[in-house]
Amino acid sequence: MQKKRRRMAMRIRPARPMRRSLGMRLGAGRKTRMPWLWDARRLAWMLGGCVLLMGLFAYFRLPKEDDTLPPVASNVTIRVYNHRADTVETLPLETYVLGVLAGEMPASYELEALKAQAVAARTYAYAKMIGGGCDRKDTDICTDSSHCQAYCDQQARKEKWGGHFETNEAKLIKAVNETAGQVIYYDGKPIDALFHSTSGGRTEDVENVYANALPYLRGVESEGEEGAPRFERTMTFSIQVFKEKLEKINPKVKWNRNIGKSIGKAKRFDSGRVDTIELGGQTFTGKQVRSAFGLDSTNFTIEAQNQTIAITTRGYGHGVGMSQVGADAMAKDGSGYRDILLHYYTGVEIAAIQIPSP
Repeated sequence: MQKKRRRMAMRIRPARPMRRSLGMRLGAGRKTRMPWLWDARRLAWMLGGCVLLMGLFAYFRLPKEDDTLPPVASNVTIRVYNHRADTVETLPLETYVLGVLAGEMPASYELEALKAQAVAARTYAYAKMIGGGCDRKDTDICTDSSHCQAYCDQQARKEKWGGHFETNEAKLIKAVNETAGQVIYYDGKPIDALFHSTSGGRTEDVENVYANALPYLRGVESEGEEGAPRFERTMTFSIQVFKEKLEKINPKVKWNRNIGKSIGKAKRFDSGRVDTIELGGQTFTGKQVRSAFGLDSTNFTIEAQNQTIAITTRGYGHGVGMSQVGADAMAKDGSGYRDILLHYYTGVEIAAIQIPSP
């Protein structure tokens, strides 16, 4: 029995001393009545360090102008005339495309729509580069949207987007980088990648707007645009202003006392846009009427209402090529940027840019 007790006593190990708290270890050699204080201080230092590191990480990750350049086709440059500053600068092509994307399409659009716009903008610029360039300041392209393409540099983007700059910039950089170096070809040549805001339901054959027919710029259906801000719009004018604007174009017009009887029938293209219309006994083109009254498109109707004339338009822009609103609608329905481009540009292919020989 005594041997059994001795063996049990030998098995019993002395208890380990309790671990000192973090505060006691930090305060080794000191007598403190508040060991928890050292825990709190150390935790505060750790949190402060994390905040500092996160701040530095966020700062250095902010997109700079040079950060917009993707690895693909980064050696292609373009000479750009800034019509506002009256200056000429040479930019990497992808940096230029980023600026065009910001100037031509809302950043709120779907990513795939933005990608489609990036490819279209790059194609338009590339065709200009190898086709003789812009006639302003002996450059490849200018920033005047009425002549070439709109463009926003990084400072303009910051002013335009304000507190949303970082989010929008990252989104557009992604759209540019994921399509870098891609352009649209027809029969081995870059196309004239025209685009517009809102088609109103169907795009237009190019020869009905510009001089030459092109096989890849044919009218196509463009669904899902009904909710767009400029899908339909009505403008009203006094009868006197209505007459004056048309008389400036053709002084031979003669008005009926009942102005409604002076508004004749319109001849329309398949898209619904006006080819010609009879007004005051004279023939006007849809483009003449659009220009005279500042209309959104040539798809319009004219109606006499008491002492005013109401002109209702459908769509916004010339209607040729890709509809931006239509592209966004397709993207929301799950279409990728290639699907969008192949829909709006007939019979084309998307391929890598062919870098011109020096």
